Amino acid sequence: MRTAMYMGLHRDPACIPKMSRYASEMRRRLWNTILEICLQASMESGGLPLISVDDFDTEAPGNFEDDQLEMEDCTPHPESKFTSVSIAIAFRKMFPIRLAIAKSLNDVRCQSSYEETLRLDAKLRSCYKEMCRTLREYISRSAQNSLSRFELLVLDFIMRRYLLSIHIPFFGPSLHETAYAFSRNVVVETALKLFTSAHRSHSSRAGSSLNTDKSPGETEFSRLVVNGSGFFRTAPMNACFLISVEIRTRIEEEESLDVLNIRPDLLAVMHDAKALNLRCIEVGETNIKGYLFMSLALAQIDALRRGATKEETPLLLIKAAEDAEEDCLSILEHFAAKGQNEKNGDGLDSSSTNPLPEMVGDWDFMVSGNLIPSFLPH
Repeated sequence: MRTAMYMGLHRDPACIPKMSRYASEMRRRLWNTILEICLQASMESGGLPLISVDDFDTEAPGNFEDDQLEMEDCTPHPESKFTSVSIAIAFRKMFPIRLAIAKSLNDVRCQSSYEETLRLDAKLRSCYKEMCRTLREYISRSAQNSLSRFELLVLDFIMRRYLLSIHIPFFGPSLHETAYAFSRNVVVETALKLFTSAHRSHSSRAGSSLNTDKSPGETEFSRLVVNGSGFFRTAPMNACFLISVEIRTRIEEEESLDVLNIRPDLLAVMHDAKALNLRCIEVGETNIKGYLFMSLALAQIDALRRGATKEETPLLLIKAAEDAEEDCLSILEHFAAKGQNEKNGDGLDSSSTNPLPEMVGDWDFMVSGNLIPSFLPH
C-alpha cells in the first residue's frame, strides 16, 4: 500500500498532466486491485485495513473494454454495458461499506454496538441488492452472456462472507438471548448458503442433498475451494462449525418425547463438509484438523440425538477421532510412499531438478498452511 502511494497511484491520473488513456486506466485498475488486496488481508488477518476513503482520490476504473485503452479518443461504455471490468467496478462501488465493516470488526479500541451492526447489515444488503439488479440487467440484455458463472459465484461468496462476519460476534449471545435472534438467523442461513455455493459441484456421494448437475463455472469455483488457500478454503469450513453449534443448541433446546426434529439440510451440510475436508486431503492437503474436527462434531451431534450418557459420549468421540485419523493416515501414507519412490527411482540428477536446494526450506515455509489465517476477525 505504501509503495503504491509512493508511486502516486492513490492520486487520480486526472491530476497528472500528459498521461495517456492507457496509462491512466491502468493506474486506476492497479489501485483498485490494491484496495481489494488490502481489504481482503484485513478480513483474513483480523487487523485494521490501514486505509480510509479519505486517503485517496483515485476514481474507479472506467467501463472500457481492454482493446479500447489503446485509443485516445474513446469514451467509456455506459454502466448498463457489461465489459471485462464491470465486476471490478461493482466491487469498487461496495468498497466503502465493506471497508466500514472491516474497520468495525477489527477496531482494537471498542466493540461495535448491535445497533451499528444492524446499520451495516442494512447498508450492505442495500448495496448488494442494487448490484444484483445491475447484473441481472447485464444478463437480460446480452444475447451471448459474457458474465460467467464463476464470476457470479465468487462475487456472491465474498459478499456473504461480509454479511456473515458482522453477525458472528453476536451469534454466541443469540443462543441465549432473544434480543439477538435476528443475528442467529442470519448466521445460520448465510452459513448454509455460503457452504452450499462452495460445495455444490463436488458432491458425488449417493444420497447427497446437493445438486450434481454442474456448470463449468461451478466446477472452476469448487476447484478453487478444494485446491486453493485463504478464505476460499477456510470460510466454508468455519460456516460448517457455526452450523454444528446451531444444531447442537437446537437439540439441547428441544423438549419433546418424540423424535428430535432437526433440519435435514443442516445435517446434510455437516456430512458434506466432512466429505469435502477428506477431498482436500486427497488432493494434497496435509492438515487433517478440518476433517478431524468435523468428525468430532458429527459424533457429538449423533450422541446428543441418541441421548447418550455422559460416560458414553467421550468414548464415542474418541472412536470418531480414531476413525478420522485412520482415514487420513491411509491417504497420507500413500502420498509419502509415492513421493519416496519418485525420489529414489526417477533416476534424475537432483542438481538439475533442484538447482537451488538451499531455498527449499524457505519455500516450504512460504506455502505452509500455517500462514493461512482464519477468515473470522479476532
